[in-house]
Amino acid sequence: MRGMKPAGVALVGAAASLLIGCRGGGPARERAVLFVCEHGAAKSVIAAALFNARASARRLPFRAESRGVVPEPTLMPAAVAGLRSDGLAPGRGAPRRISRADVDRAALVVAFDPLPPDLTEHVRVEVWDGVPPVSVDYSASRDAMLSRVDVLLDELARGGGTLDRRAE
Repeated sequence: MRGMKPAGVALVGAAASLLIGCRGGGPARERAVLFVCEHGAAKSVIAAALFNARASARRLPFRAESRGVVPEPTLMPAAVAGLRSDGLAPGRGAPRRISRADVDRAALVVAFDPLPPDLTEHVRVEVWDGVPPVSVDYSASRDAMLSRVDVLLDELARGGGTLDRRAE
């Protein structure tokens, strides 16, 4: 991932309170982290790609997906070009609308924009506000997300790779 450096922005929120030991005694399985932005075409796509690359490199049992509240028909060209220049794949297909099934599968939802309250009432939502717009400066947006992804992955690694899905 050429040129990607943490921007030094601390993760805002309560991800640390989500970390617990594995329940059920079975082997750890891959858990979904759902990144959601308004259109599902830029920030959530970039965050999911960064998260998946970093989680895979660290061998953590998490996989990110991206969704939108009001999805655009296609991914934002600046997001696709930026990810490709970083050596990352932008994901599959067109942006998809967040659904109850997505939320039910998620161990954690990370939102860049307000979410429908009826979808997120039983899952913890981490809000990542203040991320610069991808359309204005891909690098600044990516760096802000990358530093938060790294902090989240550090917390997951310290917690044994599991999350508590319960909302407080």
